[in-house]
Amino acid sequence: MSHGVKRATIPIVLILAAAASSAGDDFISAPDAKFTSVNQIGLTVNNNGFLGTNLPNAESDPSFEYPLGTDIERMIRGGIWIGAINADNDTLVSTATLDGSYTAPIVTEYIDGPLIVERSTLPNSRYFDENAISEQDFVCFFEDSDSNRVSEHHPLPVRVDLETYAWSFQPVDQMVILSYKITNIGNNRLENVYVGMYAELISCSKAFSDPFPGQCFSTKHLEFETERRLMANRYYDQSNSLLPGWGALQILGSSPDSIAGKTLTYNWWKWDPEEADRKRDADRYLDMSNGIVDPPVSDDGTASSTDPVSLISVGPYRFLDPDSSITVVMAAVGGKDWDDLLFRADWAIRTYESNYQIPLPPPSPGLYVDPGPNSVRLFWDAFPETIPDPVLEDSLDFQGYRIYMSRDNIDYVQVAEYDVEDTIGFNTGFDAVKIDTVIDGHIYNYTDEITSLKDGFEYFISVTSFDKGAKSQGVPSLESGISQNRKIAIPGSDPAPADGGGPAVTVFPNPYHGEAVWDGQYARERLIYFANLPPRCTIRIFTLAGDKVDEIEFDSREYDGSNAAAIFDTDFDPPELSGGMAAWDLLSERDQSIASGLYVFSVENHDTGDSQVGKFLVIR
Repeated sequence: MSHGVKRATIPIVLILAAAASSAGDDFISAPDAKFTSVNQIGLTVNNNGFLGTNLPNAESDPSFEYPLGTDIERMIRGGIWIGAINADNDTLVSTATLDGSYTAPIVTEYIDGPLIVERSTLPNSRYFDENAISEQDFVCFFEDSDSNRVSEHHPLPVRVDLETYAWSFQPVDQMVILSYKITNIGNNRLENVYVGMYAELISCSKAFSDPFPGQCFSTKHLEFETERRLMANRYYDQSNSLLPGWGALQILGSSPDSIAGKTLTYNWWKWDPEEADRKRDADRYLDMSNGIVDPPVSDDGTASSTDPVSLISVGPYRFLDPDSSITVVMAAVGGKDWDDLLFRADWAIRTYESNYQIPLPPPSPGLYVDPGPNSVRLFWDAFPETIPDPVLEDSLDFQGYRIYMSRDNIDYVQVAEYDVEDTIGFNTGFDAVKIDTVIDGHIYNYTDEITSLKDGFEYFISVTSFDKGAKSQGVPSLESGISQNRKIAIPGSDPAPADGGGPAVTVFPNPYHGEAVWDGQYARERLIYFANLPPRCTIRIFTLAGDKVDEIEFDSREYDGSNAAAIFDTDFDPPELSGGMAAWDLLSERDQSIASGLYVFSVENHDTGDSQVGKFLVIR
């Protein structure tokens, strides 16, 4: 942990050590993709200009998921378009994506650059970087250059440096900002440059569309809001409670040439990869520059026959000379309803226009969680109390901590609050939770315990920090985001004594009836637990006939649940377990689901050499 670091808010100039620093230099390219995960928007960013995943299947990473964790997707694919007229009077357009089939390979006219770099302003983050803009920055670049490998494509040529910014706290936790710096890397001037965002927006649930993607393409309602330069989509039937909310893309502004006075264009058309009018650059350029704002795609059944895709663009930027650049900034935004969407879109504009100098909450504290039987003990440090807000006049404005818990990482419940004894909040003080202890070399200043939990269940736990705000400056109390130090804890038995004492090893649930309440929706997300395990042991599972089904090596100091997909998600840090419990995914050594029946297990204690034997029943 880096103590004494100020909250970073200084805008930066992109520097990539592995990247070419001038037009024409060679660089090592490799395809790469990351998705934003600190707030409610899960947007996949590729280092070739493509946005989203193309939704290859129902288990794919988020494409443009909002709210993140709900499996509700808002976009199949998207990407930047850049159009211009070159010195030979050719009309050229570089596209990151076009109409195409879902599940198909990603097609883009840009060459992928080096791997995406992640940065964060959060001192507790492993990606902390003093040059970061937000809590989660992605930084990459890609080119449409003379070395382009796309057939029948004439490069502009341009290089695009992309930076994305995301924050976890209200009210900016439902947006991801995308800043595109476009540089002319050719030898001649480009004229009448237009910049746009193409997208196939949808509202579709990966969890409830069976088969996926089902009717995702024929249930769209598209809207356009001119003042905020916002193209948005919701599920056409607003009474469908399984698919609430909006997903949108907007243009925030540009520099050094302002967006003021530029022509804004919004066009949608029926999805058609074979559409002849968009196979030529001249026709695509017309789509970007015609100044037309198309009417909404209504929810009267029109969408079922049109399957619309859309394009928002702005220009012209009169000249782009060699080695000169323009930066066009956009945002992906989500909203619970139309009013909430516009509120978030306004905050995206405000964030951009303030040069990202928005008031910040104190960072979340360093957090350690220690699960035990039916409980989780929390330890956190006092680091947030020392961090000023560089934007506010009264900058040392720390007020208190809040503890949150969730079973699904979506709906969080506040279970406790401790704050400074003054005129704000509950005035509890910190005496009830004060402790100074060292765990793994780190000093923790506070502790609390959440009890009455169920063993074997996942609990998402977070401790946030909040400040006083500044009424005189119109700034409310701000609270850090839950995702900053979110931990997954699984209560359960403590390790049995190494010498073999303590309660006998047990299995739960026993019998296992087809699905346990903690199981996921897929076959690989089933599990049972072995509890009261000694600190180091080998678990072996056999059929009644004596055939070995599977074997698990267990060490309480290292076990992280990685052998069971139901509790080990690569999108999160490994769960914290109690130390006396191991999961089994009901799959054999050959990765096959086991049949119903009675099974025998043995647990060999590595410290004593003794073994315990037991049985459990599986009913499918």
